[in-house]
Amino acid sequence: MLPADLTDVCAGWLIRGDALVPRARRGDTDHLARVPRRDWTWGTASARQRLLHRLAVVSRMSAGHAELKRFGTLCTALHDRMATRWPALPPLPSRRP
Repeated sequence: MLPADLTDVCAGWLIRGDALVPRARRGDTDHLARVPRRDWTWGTASARQRLLHRLAVVSRMSAGHAELKRFGTLCTALHDRMATRWPALPPLPSRRP
């Protein structure tokens, strides 16, 4: 089980829509709210791929924490809904050493 503070940080990382775009494009736009209407690519992955991955990570991390259990349940539900809505969405590309 990971420390709660690390899980808290990852939960924040998930809900910050600015983390779905390069630093130069961050600002007043709610990028997280744009994902259902539009997908865009940054580097080797799309915003939807990044969000799907982050939902899975935070869901797993929060499962063992009483304070974040409901948030983890929400992440699981959102992940499953995204996977159903966009079934052809590939996983994030793996990093090569």
